[in-house]
Amino acid sequence: MIVLPFTVMIGATPKLTVKELGGFLKVIVASAGAADQGRMDCLDDAVTEEMKSRGLTLDVRSRIAFAANLVQVRTFNAVDKLIVCTDKTFLKEGATIAIVREDGRPAIYIDIKRKKSFEEAGVSFSDALLKMAKFL
Repeated sequence: MIVLPFTVMIGATPKLTVKELGGFLKVIVASAGAADQGRMDCLDDAVTEEMKSRGLTLDVRSRIAFAANLVQVRTFNAVDKLIVCTDKTFLKEGATIAIVREDGRPAIYIDIKRKKSFEEAGVSFSDALLKMAKFL
């Protein structure tokens, strides 16, 4: 008899790995427009290292930021940044894009009101990202 190991997760959905998140961040930053292309603000060390490994630059002047927690969402929101996070509940607190895992796959949620205000300010969203996204 062969016994295979398995893990049971009760009540928790695993978050995206930093590598998975890095791919989405690169697409978001690349499509944001000339002013922010290749640049992003981030206070999370693991995400910052992944960004650097993908050729992105950490820059506090960027209009795009990754927030790992609610304090960071509020901090970046106070200076009017387009905030990307991994918790859908942060959209109610000022984040613009949430990248989460649903049914075992990454899912993208975009706050439609914040999206429109950033587009008016010159930040673009890639067609590929918009086709994959769900809007709230």
